[in-house]
Amino acid sequence: MKEIILRYLRLCGSALLLAVVVALLISCIGWLAGWRAANQFSNGLSGAGSIIVALGFLSLAGGLHMRGGLRVPNRRPDSDMNRSERAKMWAAETVQGYNPLVLLAVTGLFLIGVSLLF
Repeated sequence: MKEIILRYLRLCGSALLLAVVVALLISCIGWLAGWRAANQFSNGLSGAGSIIVALGFLSLAGGLHMRGGLRVPNRRPDSDMNRSERAKMWAAETVQGYNPLVLLAVTGLFLIGVSLLF
């Protein structure tokens, strides 16, 4: 239980750190572009957040495509694994494929949330 909580805290910390870096980058770009109104920065943050969430979904789609889709769990003809071992490996690879999606989605949602505050 403690390990699960630490994993979620680590994920939220990483997403928050990435969101702060992206927000600072957007702020610098906005300052150089001459943005003076708060709604311009808000639009920039919400646009960046939306792009980051979309990148997360694209990483998930690319991961599913590279694994061969959802219907074919681990086609490895040269392997001597039985079905249960293949199913365990497929489940582990599927969960690992969701990590970038979750990180980028939480980061994007942080940025969109900050943009709503302006």
